[in-house]
Amino acid sequence: MPKLLQLADNYRWNLDGLEFAIAERIGDPENFIGRVEELEYLYQWTVNINKRISRGLAFLGRRKVGKSLILERLYNILYSEHKGLIPFYYEFTEGQRSGREFYIDLVIRFYMQVVGYYTHDITWIRAAVRRGKRIASIEELIEKIVPLSFENKKTVLSCLQGSLGILQQEQPLYEYVLAAVAAPDGFATTPGVEDKIVQLIDEFQYFNMYIDAGVEKKPCKAYMSTAESKVAPLLITGSLMGVVAQEIARYLPQRFQPMNVPKMKATETIAMTLNYGQLYGHTITPEIAEYITYITNGIPGRIVELLSPAVAKPTITSFDEVDVALDYEVREGAIKNDWFEYLVLAMDEVNDINMRRMTYFLCKNEGTLYYPSELKEAMGLDIDELKLRKELDLLYKYDIIEQHGGQYGGVFDRTLKKVLMVNYADLFNLPLAEFNAYFKNDSMLDYLKERAELLNLSLAVI
Repeated sequence: MPKLLQLADNYRWNLDGLEFAIAERIGDPENFIGRVEELEYLYQWTVNINKRISRGLAFLGRRKVGKSLILERLYNILYSEHKGLIPFYYEFTEGQRSGREFYIDLVIRFYMQVVGYYTHDITWIRAAVRRGKRIASIEELIEKIVPLSFENKKTVLSCLQGSLGILQQEQPLYEYVLAAVAAPDGFATTPGVEDKIVQLIDEFQYFNMYIDAGVEKKPCKAYMSTAESKVAPLLITGSLMGVVAQEIARYLPQRFQPMNVPKMKATETIAMTLNYGQLYGHTITPEIAEYITYITNGIPGRIVELLSPAVAKPTITSFDEVDVALDYEVREGAIKNDWFEYLVLAMDEVNDINMRRMTYFLCKNEGTLYYPSELKEAMGLDIDELKLRKELDLLYKYDIIEQHGGQYGGVFDRTLKKVLMVNYADLFNLPLAEFNAYFKNDSMLDYLKERAELLNLSLAVI
């Protein structure tokens, strides 16, 4: 089987030979555009798993950058190639569950995907990765497997029988968590099994938040040993970058190589913007696409939210209509709601007006890093430095600001600036008109608009 990660024209991907075992949340697979370097890197990481030299990866990025889409496409490539790398996708979700419930859920979803891989039947995988669709119990899973014929069937059934034995024992909740995370490596290290497992674990920040492991309050520690597996290595993602980064540094030291998901390259983002502009019925020129790329910081999800239709949003044909659509989004649209989720997480822990003011101040002065004492002086804050550092650490934990070597700075995101100003203008003592002037007083925005005007003039002359 040849390599199925093949780039086509204009940053699109060649889909020949791909089976979509996972229904990609992007919708039409043709709309997956770009992320060339990231997919090539992760694909090579999977190639090295067969050589037993890959180590765990922490693939970290804020929401809307496209982490889950990348994992889903990687899954489908590995499934389609069938080169002895069995992909296993598991998504931690919001909502409390016990360690025992987690064990049952992970084991069933893992072995359903193993069966789907060996039988070349994607219905097993589709059911395994969707909430509310998986087989209800290990006993039922065994019943459905018995009449089938596939490679390593005896081993799969033996492992599942072992799982039933574990459930028949009354154990502390953390013991079930330990058994759950060990299941993929346990299968891959069974004598006679030659295949490797590629574990794609999504939204890792919810592990400690929602899995009840009894006396152990940080159940992610269960990965301390299995994270070093060379036959079932992990690729974990996290949307709350600060949370995941702190937890793997503290509880899983040296177990994961961190990789921050970068912004898409401008050329890729422009191609994506033009594609979605056409899909949504806008008339977008390359210059307008470049402008949209700039004001959204090249975040794919932000671009789609900006272009998605709403009754109060215009059909985009000009820069001014882009501004109107953005204004709608930061006042009452998906962009506002998404940033508010981040803000609420932090504000629920410490409801302090200073936190919003610090967020805006650092965001406005992105590129400048401050030690807490410097920030206190620059803002004229009347606050104890220890409390100030705790509040800054909390903002960093929930990805609202950046931290580098004890200094703090703003997240470089223009949509956050707009959301903060529009919704918290009274806290910043800055009139909205003045803020809008500040937001637009950007040499790059001026350059982009000037380019478009010059292009229009040149076309008129022709």
